[in-house]
This record gives sequence, C-alpha cells and structure tokens, in this order.
Amino acid sequence: MKINSTKQPQKSQKKINIQAYKISGELYRQWNEASIIGNFGNYLVISLKGARVKKENEKPWTVRENSVWIFRPKTFYNAILTLRGHSIHYYINLASDFIYEDNTIKFIDYDLDLKLMLPRKKIEIVDIDEFLNNLNKKLYTPDMQLEKIMSKQIQILFYNLLNQKDIFDKKFWTFFKTNLKQKPTVKVND
Repeated sequence: MKINSTKQPQKSQKKINIQAYKISGELYRQWNEASIIGNFGNYLVISLKGARVKKENEKPWTVRENSVWIFRPKTFYNAILTLRGHSIHYYINLASDFIYEDNTIKFIDYDLDLKLMLPRKKIEIVDIDEFLNNLNKKLYTPDMQLEKIMSKQIQILFYNLLNQKDIFDKKFWTFFKTNLKQKPTVKVND
C-alpha cells in the first residue's frame, strides 16, 4: 500500500474510521466511529472519545478518555493528545503521511513512537527495538531512507517541543484542554 496523498475529509462529515497499517500491508489497528472536530489550517483534528478500537487478536474496546488525534499532511507523524488531570499526554506515531478514502484515514505505522507529558516535558521513545529489528529484517528498504527520515522528524519534534511550536504550542493544547473538559464528545455542527 502506498500512502502519500493529502486529500482530507470534508468538515460536514461527523464520523470517520482510522486504520493503521504495518509496512507489510497488514492492518494493525482500526478505530471506528471517531468524531471529526474539524480542519484547523494544517491540522485535521479527530475526537477519539467513544470510538471503538480493534486490534488483531484482542477484544475490541471503547475509548473512554478525552483524546484528540492530530493529523498533519506532508509530515511523518500523527499525534494522540489525551487529557489526564491537568496534564496533556502525547502519543506520537512516527508514520507515513495519511490518505483519506472511503470515509477512512489510513497510514503506515513505522514502529517507532514518542510518549511525552506536558507541562513536565517527560519524553520516552517507544518501540525502538521493534523499529531496529524490522530495519535489520530489511522490511524497510534502503531506498525508503527511513532511518534518515525518522531521525529528521524526531529532531523537528524535539525542536518544536523545546520551542513550544506546532502541536506543543501552549495555546494549541490549552484550546483542546478547555474544549475537551467542556464537551465530553466533540462533533462538527452541520
């Protein structure tokens, strides 16, 4: 599966599905019935609260926490922001650009993730062993230059975090923190 389109869903749709694939083309995880909040400039924002999640060989579950998923075109990441108490927890998937088709956002998960918490700026790199193992198995071909791309994307994310830019801008996450507290499920109005 080649993922490189930046076509985005229209604001008028209320529900959407999200599919994460592995580099092999295998469907890794699916979220059904997520709610589109809207398209804010360069950010496509989805509310996950109430979405049904299915992962192969696991029992499906429903997202209960106030979480939004941020997709940005022409980047190698997407981010889930979850409100817990007075903190925002980020789970950043290093991934392909997304495509949108058949009411579904699709992307390839590159097996390397970042977890961090604001305002404390605690950072953890997740699944680096899985990424390196797949690199050694040649699942990522040399022409993909994935090591270089992931390294550059992580540098950009750290720079943005340290300088409070992009998804780490205090205004950005304060907006979502305020809106998620007030609205348990955020939907687009017709």
